[in-house]
Amino acid sequence: MRPVLGIELPYLSTLAFAIGIGGIMGYGIWKYELFEITIAAVAAQIVSSMTDAMFVFDSENKITSVNASAEKMFAQGANDLIGASLCSLFDREVDRRKCEGIQNKVLVDVAPINNMVMKTAAGSMLPVACSFSTIRDQHGLPQGSVCVARDISMRKQAEETLRESESRYRKLIELSPDNIVVLDMQGHILIANQSGADMHGYTSVPEIIRLKFIDLFAPEDRERVRESIHEVGRTGAMFNSEFLLLKKDGSSFPAEINASILKENNDEPCKIIANIRDISKRKLNEARIIRQSAELKERNSELESLYEISHGIATTHSLDELIASRLRSVTS
Repeated sequence: MRPVLGIELPYLSTLAFAIGIGGIMGYGIWKYELFEITIAAVAAQIVSSMTDAMFVFDSENKITSVNASAEKMFAQGANDLIGASLCSLFDREVDRRKCEGIQNKVLVDVAPINNMVMKTAAGSMLPVACSFSTIRDQHGLPQGSVCVARDISMRKQAEETLRESESRYRKLIELSPDNIVVLDMQGHILIANQSGADMHGYTSVPEIIRLKFIDLFAPEDRERVRESIHEVGRTGAMFNSEFLLLKKDGSSFPAEINASILKENNDEPCKIIANIRDISKRKLNEARIIRQSAELKERNSELESLYEISHGIATTHSLDELIASRLRSVTS
């Protein structure tokens, strides 16, 4: 076939066909709002698949729609929930008042996420995190609101377990005869005990907690302490490291420190726990042993000289030979 404008006729007819189909589809989307229907269908699918409960309520704060997760979470059908006040689902009076305040506010402003307690149809208490947003018409006027409620009972249980665990090890730290401190990853003291306060010459634990961990060390050791904290964060522990620590009056004492990482539920390091032991007596004993060892060595040397003299007297036949023998041993 002869080309027309550089395009062979079969290709030209195919192009015209595609343009025609595209025009028909475009007209259909405009005429019958197919695009809006598609968006609505996608939105409906998202809402139905949400694991969080969703409530839609009108300007009179009456529930007009709920999703499947709301029915499951509160063990009630949609017909039982629709028409009720959302605030009636909250068990505590303080939460009901908070809900009413938020619903009135959300019509003109954005409400932050609030932790509240709802009551299911079975009567059980359900801690939830609720977020609210406004529904507006095409003119921007508020027509109602949406509340999304997330079940946070597992998180609350984990927080309570963590609080109980922290309370137990806090009590163990308080009763320990050793100086034990807990600090964050930046080196701020979070927990200390009276044994530590006594070791550093302070009268109370709050005096210790006001300090940074590095303030407890002699200036010449502080850079090494910073490096050690970093190393504990990297490797997870530090064993039998010796440092020079300070008392409140400025005097110093040697100490041995063992430290390890405390981790959060996500296995991320969050705190460092350190056991500090005053080794002043041990150092004094070590110095005494070294001194006594030197003295003993000196006495042994003297005894060896006396032995050689006595042995020489017993085996030498003349004084001249004895003197000559001693001179040779001294000069050799």
